[in-house]
Amino acid sequence: MKMIPLVAHRGFCAAYPENSLESLKAALECGAAAVEFDVQLTLDHVAVVCHDDNLSRTAGVDFSILQNKYVDMRSICVGEPRRFADQFLNCLLPSLDQVVELLLEFPQAIVFVEIKIESIEAFGAELFNKVVLESIAPILSRCVLISDDLDALLAARERAAIPIGWIIHQWSEPDRLQATEAGPEYLVVNHKYFPAGDENLWPGDWLWVVYETSKANKALDLYAMGIQWVETNNICPMLESLQKHDAPILTIKE
Repeated sequence: MKMIPLVAHRGFCAAYPENSLESLKAALECGAAAVEFDVQLTLDHVAVVCHDDNLSRTAGVDFSILQNKYVDMRSICVGEPRRFADQFLNCLLPSLDQVVELLLEFPQAIVFVEIKIESIEAFGAELFNKVVLESIAPILSRCVLISDDLDALLAARERAAIPIGWIIHQWSEPDRLQATEAGPEYLVVNHKYFPAGDENLWPGDWLWVVYETSKANKALDLYAMGIQWVETNNICPMLESLQKHDAPILTIKE
């Protein structure tokens, strides 16, 4: 029977601050087959794990990642005070190197690394790719680089032979043709963007990664359509729920 995997979207971010070491560790400890997180670049070219280019949402302070040095932000709490109040006061902005160190403890986990468009535009794809690829070198064989920027992904694949996943934001013929020409190993899409029915999935050699659902029935429907990977913010309860459905869930637990 085919095993079906879930991706922990920004870690276990339903219960922990997103993209934090705490969130990623919790997801891995409950058996997530894969994790996904976002990377931005600081002014002094340190890769940090954060979705936004400003810490206002996650830290509650107006602080630009792109315009400041890492030394000035590494002690900032990113415990998402609007969601969690003072529950995670010791949750600090992680560098990509710190996340890689954590991932070395979970050698079976697949890793989806999203390079954010703000940093690509601010520093250029060549520099951003260089920094990120150097950081993930110890786990490169199980990484997939994903982004909205297809050109940046193609440059990274040429540089390091890393699998790439293009994030598409519309279901259009021009995007289908571009995907067919570029041949990414993965296509990443919000499940709301594509029509229902497996006959409507674009044919190609890529694997599909769909985000984001915390409903077991929806995940099973997506797998039945031919989707290979489903992302969820609520990884641990989702694993439990799918197991109650007797679904053959792929986990990294022994």
